[in-house]
Amino acid sequence: MPSKQGSADHRLGRRGPPPKPAPPGLARRLRETREELGLSVAECATRIGVHRDTWYSWERGDTEPSLHDGLAAAKLLQVSVFWLGMGTGPR
Repeated sequence: MPSKQGSADHRLGRRGPPPKPAPPGLARRLRETREELGLSVAECATRIGVHRDTWYSWERGDTEPSLHDGLAAAKLLQVSVFWLGMGTGPR
């Protein structure tokens, strides 16, 4: 039978698992560049015409944008599509 006091995490006021480090590659570059520009996920998603869950999925590294969406994201984030996608070349 579980304790009525709850888990150590609950007693210490922690909510959920600790944050994950940024995934490598495209996902990390999307998130870091968006944050540098002070844009929210919802704002970026709306501006390029995708659902915010889609953008979150890209930033987590669960999926990658289509070529069309990747081009739109690069333009919005003011970076080269080659840098965003591959991490090479000028930003």
